[in-house]
Amino acid sequence: MFGVGFLAVGYPHVPDMIRQLDAGSIVGILNGEAVCVGFSTIFNTLASRVGIDSYLVIGMVHYRRHTWNVVILNDTLFYFDLTYDIDHGYLRPLMTRGQFYTVFNNHRPFDDLFEYLWVR
Repeated sequence: MFGVGFLAVGYPHVPDMIRQLDAGSIVGILNGEAVCVGFSTIFNTLASRVGIDSYLVIGMVHYRRHTWNVVILNDTLFYFDLTYDIDHGYLRPLMTRGQFYTVFNNHRPFDDLFEYLWVR
């Protein structure tokens, strides 16, 4: 109790930090405040539970941080942006890298290293 009181009094921004952390978790989905990292992380967790290799791609969209997913099916990388699909009310089919970055030409990953690791 002392720790919580100290944080709340000594650091007034802590409630906002906790809210941001919630927005990137299942709590954010349940309370309607989820952001891209929450949707992407939960998808990764569910995919791994059923044996699908899934990874987060962290990057920028319109100069803001954003997260989307890549899954590996039959040795092929497929990309999708679950947050975009949820915001627009439909699910797009999985896309290859070229298809994805043609449709989502404003998505820029921070680092292409992930993709180089999977090129055969």
